[in-house]
Amino acid sequence: QDLIWELVKSNNCFIVKRGLNTFTREPCNVTNKHAYKFSGLANKHCVGITNAAGNKVTVQIKRANGRSPAKMFDNVTVNSLKAARTVAGSTSRRRYRGDLAKFAVRRARALARAKGIKNAGVDHIKPRRQRK
Repeated sequence: QDLIWELVKSNNCFIVKRGLNTFTREPCNVTNKHAYKFSGLANKHCVGITNAAGNKVTVQIKRANGRSPAKMFDNVTVNSLKAARTVAGSTSRRRYRGDLAKFAVRRARALARAKGIKNAGVDHIKPRRQRK
């Protein structure tokens, strides 16, 4: 992983330089920052969140099989209201990439808000009745 990052960090087609900042357009980069921690190319495990048609969000998780690019990602399309919960469950609760959980949930909520959905990521659970 370290060797891949050393080869990719200065020369790849996803790098975007804006003034003093360096961003990236990698498929599984949650924050779009050009750093080893967030890189979808250099890390063995990564999480990506993209828009889908309608009120849906696609969550991508990298599989262990990295040799065949067609089978490298698991794609799950979920409703935008439940996207934050799904992302949190697939990252930190499964101990996949707990360090990216906070960033992935923020990205899912931001995509839902951009689609005009209010209360994105908030579960509408009825409170339990109090016994008398």
